[in-house]
Amino acid sequence: MFNENVGVGVDVDENNISCIDDVVNELISMIIIEHDLPYSFVENKRFKELILYLYPKAKIPSRHVVTLNVNKLYENDKQKLKQVLCKLPSRINLTANVWTSCTIERYIALAAHFVDNNWLLQSRINFLIFLLHILVQEGLKVVGHAIQKIRESIKYVKRLEKRMGVFRACVAKVGGITTMVGLHLDAITRWNFTFLMLESALLYHCAFSSLEFEDKSYVNCPTNEEWDRGEKCLIFGSSYPTSNIYFMQVWKIECLLIQNVNNEDKTIRNMTIVMKKKIDKYWGESTIVLCFECILDPRFKFNFLRFCYAKLGLDQMAIQAKLKVVKHKYQTSSQGTSSVTTFTSKNSSLQWNIMNEFIQYENESLSGVDKSYLDTYLEEQNLSSQYHPNLDLLQHWVLNKYRIAVLAENVQASICTRNWRLGF
Repeated sequence: MFNENVGVGVDVDENNISCIDDVVNELISMIIIEHDLPYSFVENKRFKELILYLYPKAKIPSRHVVTLNVNKLYENDKQKLKQVLCKLPSRINLTANVWTSCTIERYIALAAHFVDNNWLLQSRINFLIFLLHILVQEGLKVVGHAIQKIRESIKYVKRLEKRMGVFRACVAKVGGITTMVGLHLDAITRWNFTFLMLESALLYHCAFSSLEFEDKSYVNCPTNEEWDRGEKCLIFGSSYPTSNIYFMQVWKIECLLIQNVNNEDKTIRNMTIVMKKKIDKYWGESTIVLCFECILDPRFKFNFLRFCYAKLGLDQMAIQAKLKVVKHKYQTSSQGTSSVTTFTSKNSSLQWNIMNEFIQYENESLSGVDKSYLDTYLEEQNLSSQYHPNLDLLQHWVLNKYRIAVLAENVQASICTRNWRLGF
């Protein structure tokens, strides 16, 4: 794309100047796009000096030209995307969400999710993110005052190098803090950033307590009760999970909520009750669809669902009733839609804790004679979670072609959509 031989002190053929200017314009546009910079960035004095030093004959575009260039890139990419979508063998799922820019302006963001010709899922599904967002907002309300104190504490320490020096001395004084994570400020519009800030601050809470005695000007240290409350709420934080661990993620959250319904801290207890009502509302509507992910995952199938429902305290009759409904829906869901992606290593600690429990639970040997393909598949020995921690589910089904012949429609249905339940 860009001529690697073009650089400082290198003569450039006049015939190539126009081509080089086009490349420079495109690179500048990509800088603006990738780093969310204002168009006026190109009028920055030092930026101009850098470009002219590297290539003295460069024609540095104005902000208006950059705006046109960015729009041109957008139109070109839009046409390419249209061509890709027209040739897709699968369905397309559209989701809408509210996106907040760095200027706090709000936009409707429409995302398309589809499987390409190589059976790779493009884009990301946002259903669980929406559900977690609802739950997390309840948690953040409970620790709102403590979070504000933590935010101000981090700002206070990082504002001056002298204060950072005092804080480092406090870290060394209290001892036992071996982490190199550092302190992170959050972004108010991104709840997951708030959890990252809370997570990092909790590692240093003893140092903050020590700083309160060392620096009399420091007045925002959270109390022990606020630190404890923040730690309890942290269990509901989550990064962006992918679709075939939705069931596992939300099930684990429900287990945590059940454990905290009778928490000794009244505030946490009340928060848990509110969150439980919300998860019952949203999770209850999607349980059947999300269970399909476990059925299609050869490590889990129905046995994992039995394990999960048992951990929620359901008796055997209730478990069998739920599994019967799931199986019936799965067998008749040729029109259904959901989505499956690769089981990734993100949130690995949570996944392995659950997998280890499941491996201990899974002690049945299954076999099938004169059964349907579905029954035979469900009753075969599960793949070992221990030896397939990062199974690519789509590739697994592509390689098992005889299964695709039977379950192709269901597999395709499980790839496309999940967010329709929210009306997106």
